[in-house]
Amino acid sequence: MIMSLFFAVAAWANETAEIKKLAAESLLLSISPTEAGYVAVGERGHVLISQDSGQTWAQAEDVPTRATLTKVAVQGNKIWAVGHDTTIIHSADAGETWELQFEDAPREVPLLSVKFFSETEGFAIGAYGTLMHTTDGGAEWSDDLISEELDYHLNDVDQTEAGTLIVAAEAGYMFRSEDQGATWQEVELPYPGAVHGC
Repeated sequence: MIMSLFFAVAAWANETAEIKKLAAESLLLSISPTEAGYVAVGERGHVLISQDSGQTWAQAEDVPTRATLTKVAVQGNKIWAVGHDTTIIHSADAGETWELQFEDAPREVPLLSVKFFSETEGFAIGAYGTLMHTTDGGAEWSDDLISEELDYHLNDVDQTEAGTLIVAAEAGYMFRSEDQGATWQEVELPYPGAVHGC
């Protein structure tokens, strides 16, 4: 029974998102401006593109996942989205076509945020301290933990004007890196709850 469920989930995760007439009215979790308008992502692998400042939306075809997508990041015409099942998808043509860069459904770890600082370097972060990094646009992703001791969910990642990387986490913690993510230091905040934005 458990193995059957495992294979059913794995097969479902590898399917493309279904084209739905009401996709624009489904749960959308992240939006980002593009050179031509906006891109939004959400449940069931839905990716929506607007080229008229959000007046109308079209669902992207052949998105290679049905996992819930939680965050989208844009650099020029290149777009990345992350989500459940440790999923990372990418478009090199402003959302017209998509490829699967990473996925690990059996792991049951959602990625919660993604940030690219150029067309080649970016970070994807998520539950249980998951920290992923690429320097080649996502062709290869390192897969690590931000801390060996603290396995808190990582909710958002950004960079200060001085170049310090910061990660917002839960349980009153954030993390910072002064060396482009090679090492991370935890910072205990005066607020004991989850921080969802940087």
